[in-house]
Amino acid sequence: MFPTYGAAGLSGYTDKCLSERDSILITKDGSGVGSLRYVSGKHSFVGTLNSLTPKEGIYLPYIYYALFCVNFDTYKTGQAIPHIYFRDYAKESIYCPAYEEQERLAKVLELIDSKIKYLREELQGLLSLKAYLLANLLI
Repeated sequence: MFPTYGAAGLSGYTDKCLSERDSILITKDGSGVGSLRYVSGKHSFVGTLNSLTPKEGIYLPYIYYALFCVNFDTYKTGQAIPHIYFRDYAKESIYCPAYEEQERLAKVLELIDSKIKYLREELQGLLSLKAYLLANLLI
């Protein structure tokens, strides 16, 4: 069974694999249009997502971080249900240094992301402790 991703993240599992390798999933329909998700390994995804896989000489995590600089709002169409089309945002230019530099930059950003995740988890623990202490405060 392969993990299947939707706009909100992991949505279930299927026996059909749509991608054999890592990819970047971009939400193309709905309120989360333009949101990005990096997915590792074999997986599947629903029709509200586009999947990007790298060409030779491209370090996919670098492209993932570079896409955060793209303003997908400029490509939105539709009022009730926003939509973006690959044919439109495919015109975006992304600076791509040598592979080694792409890898170095992406690894630095991955370390920063890891630190942010750790600090958010620590903050959530402290907020839970605060709530507990306030609920059990004896006056």
